[in-house]
Amino acid sequence: MEPITWGWLAATVLSGIVGNRADAGFVQACSVGWRQATQRLGAPEQASTRDDLSTAVHRAFLWAQHSLVEECLGEWTGGTYQGGVGEHAKLPGYETEVDWLINQRTRIKANLRQLEQGQIPPLPPADVPDLEGLIQGQPQSTRLQEQLLLALQHDQPPTRYVERAVNSATGLMPRLAAYFELELKANQSLQSWFQSELLMQINAQLRAVAAPPLTFKDVEQGLHRLAQQVPEVLNQINNLKLAVEEVGQTVDEVKQLVALQGSELLDLASQHGDDLATLKQWVGELVIGLRQNTPAKVSPTLVVAVPRGGPNPFIYGPAVPPERFYGRQRAIADIKNRIGGVEPQSINIVGLRRNGKSSMLRYVEERIDEFCLPEQKPLVVRLDLQDLRFHTPLGIIEGLRRGIHKQTGATPWAKSDNEDPFELEDGLTTLRDQGYRLIVLFDEFGAIGKRLEQFQDWGDDWRSKASASLVTLVIASRRPLGEIYQTLNLTSPFGNLFSTTVLGALEPEPWRQLLQQGALSEAEMQWVDSVAGQLPFYSQMAAAMVRQYGNLEHAYSAFRQQASPRWAELWRELTPTEKAGLNSSHPKPSTAIVEQLVLHGLLRPNGQICSTALAAFMGEQR
Repeated sequence: MEPITWGWLAATVLSGIVGNRADAGFVQACSVGWRQATQRLGAPEQASTRDDLSTAVHRAFLWAQHSLVEECLGEWTGGTYQGGVGEHAKLPGYETEVDWLINQRTRIKANLRQLEQGQIPPLPPADVPDLEGLIQGQPQSTRLQEQLLLALQHDQPPTRYVERAVNSATGLMPRLAAYFELELKANQSLQSWFQSELLMQINAQLRAVAAPPLTFKDVEQGLHRLAQQVPEVLNQINNLKLAVEEVGQTVDEVKQLVALQGSELLDLASQHGDDLATLKQWVGELVIGLRQNTPAKVSPTLVVAVPRGGPNPFIYGPAVPPERFYGRQRAIADIKNRIGGVEPQSINIVGLRRNGKSSMLRYVEERIDEFCLPEQKPLVVRLDLQDLRFHTPLGIIEGLRRGIHKQTGATPWAKSDNEDPFELEDGLTTLRDQGYRLIVLFDEFGAIGKRLEQFQDWGDDWRSKASASLVTLVIASRRPLGEIYQTLNLTSPFGNLFSTTVLGALEPEPWRQLLQQGALSEAEMQWVDSVAGQLPFYSQMAAAMVRQYGNLEHAYSAFRQQASPRWAELWRELTPTEKAGLNSSHPKPSTAIVEQLVLHGLLRPNGQICSTALAAFMGEQR
């Protein structure tokens, strides 16, 4: 994409302005002023402006491509494309083109995010075309088509797309002009260069030939005239500009919004560009998030948090130890009332990926005195069904046998009797008659679905044991047991044996206590809340990034990189109805779905999505 530079864009716009006033003296004066301004731009002290210009046109070019890709997808799928593979029809003869468009859409958004995060360089400001040659030599349309073809050929586009892209009236150039006008509205440094450098140099030459001066309004109008060829895009961008201008109270704030949340703005323009009220509402929420999450800049460098000594206290990944376990008081009470009651009863702990199920089981195992009285003589055996040792019913029995022996010093049955149901029953009955309360904690219960042929009658057998009070079961799973068996086309053998408790977001006060262990400031805690919600795994991850990088912008980039694969795993396991319930652009889901998403912590109690990072990830999936 190197040929698409800020110089080419500016020269193309100025050529339109000059063409409307063309006489030899006017053209010559503009050309000289243009060359002088661009030469001054090459000075070392202008490095920041050069970067701003090249970044702005790179972002505008990506947005322009995105709008054309969306338009083609709408036409070539008969309007059925809603985002994601397999969710659309393909018109006959357009199958290859649609596949390319979907991949291109993903690449464009990835490039835009990388540009915003500084992970890829902006377009170089080199190859500035000579304004006089552009006007008087090769026709503008021919030059435009040649350079667009050069820029596009890297992605090997289909011929039909290239024909759309190089169209001077409705292709990429007028779209680029529309988005670059938004950049000018949002970036004071770009405006300053055009007004104080480019136009100053041009007007100095125009005065010598007694020609009327150019104004910044002329530049804006030149961009606007190009953009008028694509009224749908222009309407969306005009509304987006209005929304950004009305909700952003300072130039710096609007500039940050465009620079740091470009992907979100792009999605808003695509989805709500025709509805100014909705657009303002969503842009307003982005600005509020920006105010909460980004400390005031005190210098051109990134804001550095207060240094903190000592090791990073935040844990994300393994089950946390009990001393670092926070909250979950309702779940603890539910478990205590079941396994610590007069008669032991089983319970199903349900939580989506990384919502703390393993940590909860570890807490029960290592703090069993909080759940059972000493006279109940609890024996706790924890088995992770993802562990290779427990991939078969026989392995589970051996793990149970070893766990009992480790705690009592006695072998309840011989290893050779693991496959003897009578010996097993006798051993468990003896333990019960000795006053022991055997509590078996099963983690990742859904793993049995991968080896279903070995677990056909397993559930019935364990239900029988639990019903006879030989064992008390605490089963952790991503979905309720009934749903798990339903997806396997089986009837749950456990029936009403289990109660259910759901792990979602942490309670507000324990969540604050969790973050305060790392001495996070109030602003940093608000930032964690915004990007991670109050989900414990993601909160710990975000807080760990703050501790590690000491800088919220660096922390956000690292958090997105670490969290995105985890969001992807979660996303794959959500039902289509749940995905729609998280997507604000879809029709409002049923109250039951909203309540479930709130219960799991993916929606806040007010119905808003829990995490801006999750919302950004979801935008990439459409």
